[in-house]
Amino acid sequence: MGRGEVLVAPDPGYRQVIGLSYDPRSDQLFAAGGFLGTATVFDGSTGATKATYSLATPCGAVPCTMVNDAVVTRDAVYFTDLFRSAIYRLPLGPGGELLDEAVPVELPLTGDFVFDPVCPIFPYPANANGIDATPDGKHLVIVNLCTGQLYRVDPTSGHASRIDIGGDALPYGDGILLDGHELFVVQNFFNQIAVVELAPDLARGVVARVITDPALRIPSTIAEFGNALYAVNARFDVADPTVPNPTVEFEVVRMDKR
Repeated sequence: MGRGEVLVAPDPGYRQVIGLSYDPRSDQLFAAGGFLGTATVFDGSTGATKATYSLATPCGAVPCTMVNDAVVTRDAVYFTDLFRSAIYRLPLGPGGELLDEAVPVELPLTGDFVFDPVCPIFPYPANANGIDATPDGKHLVIVNLCTGQLYRVDPTSGHASRIDIGGDALPYGDGILLDGHELFVVQNFFNQIAVVELAPDLARGVVARVITDPALRIPSTIAEFGNALYAVNARFDVADPTVPNPTVEFEVVRMDKR
């Protein structure tokens, strides 16, 4: 059984933390702020809040933004928005440090990206969800939760090119992990992780295999350590992610990557 400790204490007011991305250069943890439309930066050692940025303006009772996932590159952090056809870019210093005058930039998703305002498999206009980046930061990869399409995105413009996976689709695509030319895509309500073998230019790929485990209970995202994958059980079937659920049991599931 895994053991852990609390890094960031609960906020006495109201805070949402969804996707996370850690930068070892600066020991900073970047958190997507969900319906609040924010990005928060935590000290990776102490959990102290270092900064909070407004990425999108919330709409009150009617959700119109859900800052969902994050990835750190050499010179910026990028965030997806499940409810909008855009990603957000927060510039960083050469060592990953926060810049005093940094202002987040909204990049509309253009090109091949298709925004579906009415998602038949989800009660919201679910679109861009998981995000990762190539090691050199020249390309971002995102998955559309509703359509199951994968996209290669230009991090400077937001131009999206659909990744051809031979007519397949990965609906309920949630968190993703790019490891070399393998892309691991969590399909939350399917309780599985699809493994896509990508071409070097990320223009095409093939769904090579599927990883699953009886312990998966609607996983939302994954991380890797060595030859293992770690999936977070979100329990969306019994737990509303917008409210505290102290009686629901959540887990991290360890699986062999290969």
